[in-house]
Amino acid sequence: MSSHRDPESSAWHAQVRPNPAAELLYIDIPEEGRYDVLDAYILNANGQSMLSQRIIDKPIQEIRLDGWPQGVYILEIRNREGAKQRIRFVKM
Repeated sequence: MSSHRDPESSAWHAQVRPNPAAELLYIDIPEEGRYDVLDAYILNANGQSMLSQRIIDKPIQEIRLDGWPQGVYILEIRNREGAKQRIRFVKM
């Protein structure tokens, strides 16, 4: 699944892997976004918040998905200026 960028999206493009994921999801933050303070949110298909986490100066962020139900989720990453990126992923 590909990422969706909002019109006021950031210049950087984070990626997730693997997709679909079973136990672990990795968020790869590109060089140009690495030194921002980023907030990551994961929502389930019903819009319920599953995770809220701050990412500071990390090229790769690991998210544990153990115990999460199978389904489609949305990862939203925002920087301090409000630019955001949404990435859809599947939990197996």
